[in-house]
Amino acid sequence: MRAHRVRALLMGGQACVFYGAAEFSRDTDLAIVADAANVARLRRALEDLQAEVIAVPPFELRYLRRGHAIHFRCRHRGVYLRMRHFGNRPRRSNRTEHLQDGRSWQVY
Repeated sequence: MRAHRVRALLMGGQACVFYGAAEFSRDTDLAIVADAANVARLRRALEDLQAEVIAVPPFELRYLRRGHAIHFRCRHRGVYLRMRHFGNRPRRSNRTEHLQDGRSWQVY
C-alpha cells in the first residue's frame, strides 16, 4: 500500500498490535479514501499482492462510497484484506443488496 501511495487507515486487530496490544488477527482491515485516483492506486497495489475479491460486493468505487466492505485474499503474502471507505458513514439499514447475477449480501 505504501509503495503505491494508497491513502488508507489501518484498523482492527492489526492496528491494536501496531500500538502494542496483545491481539492476534489473521486479516488486515484498511479504511481507504474512496476517490477515483486513490482507488486506481489501490488496484495497482492489489495486483502486486495478487489479490482477488472473495465475497460480494464487487470491487467498485460506488460500493465503497456506500460504505460496503470489500474482502480480498492476497496470494502474494497470505494476507486477507477488508477495505472500507472512510468519510461520511452511511446510516444503518438492515436490508439485503442484490446483484444482477443473483448474488446478495446483508447491509446493516
